[in-house]
Amino acid sequence: MRAKPFLKWCGGKAHLAPLIASLMPKKINTYYEPCLGGGAVFFELAAQKRFKSAVLSDSNPRLIASYSEIRDAINSVCDEISDLAGPVDSHRYEETRELFNDPDRGCLLAPLLIFLNKTCFNGLYRENSKGDFNSPKGDASKFVPDLANIRAVSAALQGVELFHKSLLQAARSASKGDAVYIDPPYFPTSDTANFTAYDKAGFSHADQLETAAVFSRLARRGVTVIASNADTPAARALYEHIPGATILSVSRRGTINSDPEKRGRVWEILVVANRRR
Repeated sequence: MRAKPFLKWCGGKAHLAPLIASLMPKKINTYYEPCLGGGAVFFELAAQKRFKSAVLSDSNPRLIASYSEIRDAINSVCDEISDLAGPVDSHRYEETRELFNDPDRGCLLAPLLIFLNKTCFNGLYRENSKGDFNSPKGDASKFVPDLANIRAVSAALQGVELFHKSLLQAARSASKGDAVYIDPPYFPTSDTANFTAYDKAGFSHADQLETAAVFSRLARRGVTVIASNADTPAARALYEHIPGATILSVSRRGTINSDPEKRGRVWEILVVANRRR
């Protein structure tokens, strides 16, 4: 079975994963994805058997811990997630959310994260200033886990290195023959669309500058590197002067809005250096 993302993650790249993969070398030594999120590009490349090894990381420690549990303790993950299957009301949701936020929870994290992701409002992972997950319950009245896919995810993760690291730390060892995909929180597309991060740390303009600097260093090193962002003048300005970088404009249907009728077209950029020929 082909593994697919087991979480709905804001900014997920399932719609662009085939295109992004097509811009990378046919054979990749080590694939790096330092802003992992839902991991759609990783799963696309894994299904195509495109890399010899992979290094995945994210600034969200709970996310990386969940991936690690699925990789290393799949039977326990499936047992615990099966126990969560069934009807979901507000009390059960809030009880599970409280357990997820408890550092002394005494159970695996991945089953709780998957449960909350599938039953919270619009699948939106969000933390408050204390670092607690605080998304409210959504419309789901029942939780039915996809155990077959979770097992396929575990198989795809075997031998993969997983780290909780900053972007700079995660990509510093990449060299020619490797490929890196960088998918940071996006620039806001308007004065009011300023929700650019999903954990308490946030993602500032300085972080955007650092992301572009990392991209530039990797490009000069001969690494195939791709970065995505919102198609805004501010985002383009960061990358348009990097030697050898090409900016591609792509669109998708928006997915973050409580009213499906208001999910219009969203324009994004893919910035590519040392692309596949």
